[in-house]
Amino acid sequence: MLFQPLHAIRSATCLALCISGLLFSTCTGSGDDPRIQSSMTAEYAHRHVVAIRYRQLQSGLRTFLLEENAGHNHIIELTLEDAGLLELGFPVIVESSTNALHSHQVMLQKFQL
Repeated sequence: MLFQPLHAIRSATCLALCISGLLFSTCTGSGDDPRIQSSMTAEYAHRHVVAIRYRQLQSGLRTFLLEENAGHNHIIELTLEDAGLLELGFPVIVESSTNALHSHQVMLQKFQL
């Protein structure tokens, strides 16, 4: 199942790779819309994937759903400043919502093709 932003439905194919305990996910699609890459530690023995496209940030979307895993999901919310930093190519670290008695720190950055 792919996660979609809470405010829009987009079609995308996501690829998730586990490397050295981190989850890296990128979304692929047509066009020149760069993807936002995410990584998070494997806290609580599980990880979540989030699919964010650059175009979504430009349209004003700031709330995204982390894909369900271990029977639950999380939400991340970006501030206007977070979105601006991502658009400029800087990494941003955000804390997810708390669910199942825990949250995750998620690092986001623009995926360079």
